[in-house]
Amino acid sequence: MKIRVLNPLLFPIVLAVILSTFSIAQTDSLSIKRKSGITVGYWNDNFWLDKEINRYFGKKIFRTDDDFLTANFWFRLSCETLSERELLDFYLNLITDRKNNYRTDFIVARLLYEGNLSDKIIYRAGGGIALSGNYNGVVIQNGYHKIFGIRKVDLKYEENKTQFGAFYFSMKYKFYSWGRIVFRSSTSLSFLTGNGPSFFEYGASAVFNPNILTSRYQVRLHMGDITYYKKSPELSSFFAGGFLWALITTIRFFDFVNTSIWITGNQYGLDNQNHFGIAFGFGGTSQVPLNIDDIKFP
Repeated sequence: MKIRVLNPLLFPIVLAVILSTFSIAQTDSLSIKRKSGITVGYWNDNFWLDKEINRYFGKKIFRTDDDFLTANFWFRLSCETLSERELLDFYLNLITDRKNNYRTDFIVARLLYEGNLSDKIIYRAGGGIALSGNYNGVVIQNGYHKIFGIRKVDLKYEENKTQFGAFYFSMKYKFYSWGRIVFRSSTSLSFLTGNGPSFFEYGASAVFNPNILTSRYQVRLHMGDITYYKKSPELSSFFAGGFLWALITTIRFFDFVNTSIWITGNQYGLDNQNHFGIAFGFGGTSQVPLNIDDIKFP
């Protein structure tokens, strides 16, 4: 995959943005007790339920090709109060294209600040660095296949390793509430300085039990439209765009851990492609349920 390498002069700019983003968090809320947390997550495109549905109806309703964004790993360190959060995210995305004998690993390290402009508006902003190339993701995929007796996948890696900046911004607005349900509109923008892809997404969410500290569980339905741009020729057939949906359930166990499970449709702009995921939050981050912002392509 030919992606323009980031000009070295831009790395100090990226670092400056990250540091300034972190400094924004140093507000009067420092007097409030801050909690640290860890989140680990994983999602995959090849799930037995899709296969069983296809088998039951006797036709291919869902894709079960174990291809494209075939596995995704997420690790987060956080420092937060109930009103603001600093989030240091690491993503590893394993991308394959069996038809064109192509493979690449996509890694993103990114620092975000999340705060409130009012009691109705929540935003995130920040940036980091993205890496694309051969980072031995094939070992992870074929190791998993070996354990479960699945045929290994031998594909040619992209020849170059590339680095570029990765920036993100999102905003949510609470426009209506009804009993234990809150409705929010949202928009988000991902911008990669290389030939990404980047994306723009807007939509709305319905959240049942918005306060997980008292209810112990939450169900979130998100629907929107996503558009990918700045795509490379190798990935343009995958990152198309269109209607996006996500159903996320979070359960908070005890006072220090929560578990989220989810299913998304067309998450990466590919029709009839579902992704299934699970994440565990420990410590302070267990106070905040997972949302669609956390698991979009960086």
